Amino acid sequence: MGTNILAARLATLQSAGLVAKRALPAPTAVTVYELTDAGRALRPTVRALSEWGEEHGAPVTDEQTVRPGWILSSVARRGSRLQDGCSCELWVGRDVFELAAADGELSVAAGRATSPDAVVTMGPDVFYALATRRTTPRAARERVDVEGDASVATGVLDALSGAAPG
Repeated sequence: MGTNILAARLATLQSAGLVAKRALPAPTAVTVYELTDAGRALRPTVRALSEWGEEHGAPVTDEQTVRPGWILSSVARRGSRLQDGCSCELWVGRDVFELAAADGELSVAAGRATSPDAVVTMGPDVFYALATRRTTPRAARERVDVEGDASVATGVLDALSGAAPG
């Protein structure tokens, strides 16, 4: 998306009271946008629409653009396949995410994990094959690199494929 389009959309969301713009203090000194209370109140609606789309929408085709973060938000909604307190740094090509489990919930954040129990690295082809169930977690395990706790890596692969825990 072009920066002009992004700026226009953020301005629209700001004028609607859904996001607030603020500057971070030095040494960062960058502008950030955060959800307001009204924006956070939309979370259940957006989640319901996303779930509806997953169940009733047209299947993803190979010609469509799909980002790993979009898929991971869906994975997080399904709940955690990891033991509470565990975290994983997931590399999909050059994209990196932190997956962390707490209270049966899975959180996903862009960026490196502080002290992950495991680091899982895979190519986008393996990631998308798992997410679209074109491969199994067991088959994918042979095509990923894992550092750290193998059980955490297994939980991540299971979560990506939507497989039942265990």
